[in-house]
Amino acid sequence: MKRSLNTLLVILITLSVFGQEKEKAFKVELHGFVGVSGFYDSRQSVAPRNSHIYLYPKPVQLDDRGNDINATGQYNIDAAHSRFGLHVSGPDVLGAKSFALVEGDFLGKSGSNDVNFRLRHAMIRLSWEKSYLIVGQYWHPLFIPESFPLMIGLDPAIPFNPFARNAQLKYGVKASDNLELNAALVAQTDFKNAGMPTGDEMSQLPELDVQLKYKSKQFLLALTAGVKSLKPMLSEQFDDANDPDIKYTYATDEKVTSYHLSAITKINISDLTVKAGYTYGGNMSNMVMLGGVGRKANTGINNILSEYAATYSGSFWADLQYNIGKVQTGVFFGHSKAYGAREDVSILWQYSIGGSSTNPGSSTIGSLYSVSPRVDFVLAKKTTLGLQYAYTVAGYGDDFDSQGTPINTTDVENHRITVSMLYKF
Repeated sequence: MKRSLNTLLVILITLSVFGQEKEKAFKVELHGFVGVSGFYDSRQSVAPRNSHIYLYPKPVQLDDRGNDINATGQYNIDAAHSRFGLHVSGPDVLGAKSFALVEGDFLGKSGSNDVNFRLRHAMIRLSWEKSYLIVGQYWHPLFIPESFPLMIGLDPAIPFNPFARNAQLKYGVKASDNLELNAALVAQTDFKNAGMPTGDEMSQLPELDVQLKYKSKQFLLALTAGVKSLKPMLSEQFDDANDPDIKYTYATDEKVTSYHLSAITKINISDLTVKAGYTYGGNMSNMVMLGGVGRKANTGINNILSEYAATYSGSFWADLQYNIGKVQTGVFFGHSKAYGAREDVSILWQYSIGGSSTNPGSSTIGSLYSVSPRVDFVLAKKTTLGLQYAYTVAGYGDDFDSQGTPINTTDVENHRITVSMLYKF
C-alpha cells in the first residue's frame, strides 16, 4: 500500500512538472526613473503639473497703475515626474502572446501642486502573428510613441504635438513586416475636453480613430484620422422675455462633433534623427491643443436651444537630434494657429484652451510658436544631465471675427531654462 502511494505521488509530481513546462510562466520587470528638474520662466505662464508641462506665457494684465502683473519671473524645482512601472508577460491568451503594462508617477491631479501618485498607463496587449489587440489606458492614437520630440525633462512639446492617454479598445492588423492598419474606440479619462467633465460619457459615443503606419529601420510614417462627438450639457436655462427673475430650464440633446487629421514622420540618417508632425483638428483641448467650441449664430436665445460648432486649429512641429558620443544635441520648433469654426459662432471660452476665464470673450490665443535648443550629457549608461532653453511667443487677440478666429493679436513672450537629471532603472 505504501509503495502504491509513493508511486502515485511520483506520477502526480511528474504531471505537475510537465504542466508547468507547457504553460509559460509570468515574467515581471520593473522599470522607471528618478527625475529631478528645475525651471525658470521669465514671465508668468500656463504650466500645469508642477511646471513640468509648459504651454504658453500668460497675456498682459495691467494693474491700476498700468503695470503688467504677469511680467515677472518664477522658478520651480521638482522631482514629481519620477515614475515606475511594471512590464508583465505571461501565458498565451486565445493563442496570442500576452503582455501588460502598469505605470504611474507623482504628478497628481492637474492644477494641483501636491506630489500625489497618479496612473499613467494600465493596458493589456494580445499579439497574434498578424494582428494585435490593446485594451486599457494607453497613448491616444494621435500620439506616436515611436516619434515625438525628445525634450529635456518631462516636456512633451505640447500644445504643438498632440498628447493624451485614454482608455481604449484598439485592434491592429499587420499587412506586412512594415505596414500596419489599426482602429480604436477611445474614451476620455483624465484627459478631457475643457469644461466638459462628462461630455464624452453623456454623448454615448466613444471617439473613433483609424491609423495607417509604415515603419522600417530608417523611416516611419503614421497617418491618423478620427471623429468625436461630445454633449456639453444636459439642460439649458433661459430668462423670461418680460421678467428676468423668471427662469426656464429645458432639456437638451445638442452635441458638438469634430474631426482631426494627423501626419507624423521620423527619418534616421546615421547619427542624425529628424522628426516632424502636423495635426489639424477641432475641439482639441482634450489633446492639450488650441481650439474649443462656439455657439452657432442665432441659437441660445429666445428659448431656442444652443447649437454648437467646433473651432479648429493646425499645428506643425519639427525636431532634430544629433548624437556625438556621450553628448546628444537637438533643436525643436513648433507653430500652432487658430482657424475658428466653419460658420458664424460666438466663442464659449469655458470649452476652449487659450481663453481667459477672468475676461470671457477676449484674451484668446490666435497663434503660438516656440524654438527650443537642448543638450543632453550621458553621465553613465542610464544617467543623463540635460539643459534646454525655450523661447515661446503667444499672440493674444482682443476680439474675434464672425467665425471665432482671434483678431488684433499682440505678442507676449517667455524665456524658459530647464535643467534635468534622470537616473533610469
